[in-house]
Amino acid sequence: MMEQAVRAQAEAAREASYALAVLRSDMRDAALHAMATALTEHAAEILQENAADVTDAAAAGVRAPHRPSATHVGAHSCDGGGAASDRSAS
Repeated sequence: MMEQAVRAQAEAAREASYALAVLRSDMRDAALHAMATALTEHAAEILQENAADVTDAAAAGVRAPHRPSATHVGAHSCDGGGAASDRSAS
């Protein structure tokens, strides 16, 4: 059941990527910045839910290398840096 939910989310993300791909760059940038802002504003709740998922995976017997890492998710930031910014600078 969880695998189906993940596959559905992946398919929705793929469909959204098609919609973003055809936008003008300023519109695409605005949409991506809005997403980054929402992720930043809701980081505490996202990380709390992620930690619960990690705990549930451990309780279900999922081996550690296959479980998501809450600290890995928390290590990323939406400060406008990273690969996308590096690409635009070249």
